Amino acid sequence: TGEVARLESTTPALSITPAPGGFSLTWDFPGALLEEAPTVTGPWTPVEPAASPHLISATGTERYFRLVAP
Repeated sequence: TGEVARLESTTPALSITPAPGGFSLTWDFPGALLEEAPTVTGPWTPVEPAASPHLISATGTERYFRLVAP
């Protein structure tokens, strides 16, 4: 009685917004690893160093990004 359960998300959310010269990737999930790939199916490689916010340039090359939970 009187107890409240708090559920934590185990899926990190990645946001992208326009920034001068490119885009800003942001997330609020400590320890999450940012990865990028040339296609949505991979191969995925770590982006190092990557901390939120992470700026990426608009190169004209298609790239995909994802977060991997620790």
